[in-house]
Amino acid sequence: MDSPLNMENSHNSRGRGKVGGVPGESEIGLKLSIRCADPEGGFRDYLGILISLDTVQRRNGELKTFNPQSIVLWKIVS
Repeated sequence: MDSPLNMENSHNSRGRGKVGGVPGESEIGLKLSIRCADPEGGFRDYLGILISLDTVQRRNGELKTFNPQSIVLWKIVS
């Protein structure tokens, strides 16, 4: 099974994720794994329900905002 952040393929095994690009309005309400380039180097990962095009809600209820332009890959997860 592919890793949620497998960068070798442009789509995961279910064809529901993307390398590059950004999630759209059709993904709002879905649980996503998002990897963003960190301006200080490296990456930051976000996992949660997409509540707006730049915010996920973690399972503890905490909201995490990210810059959609920094997304390097994302995937819909169960």
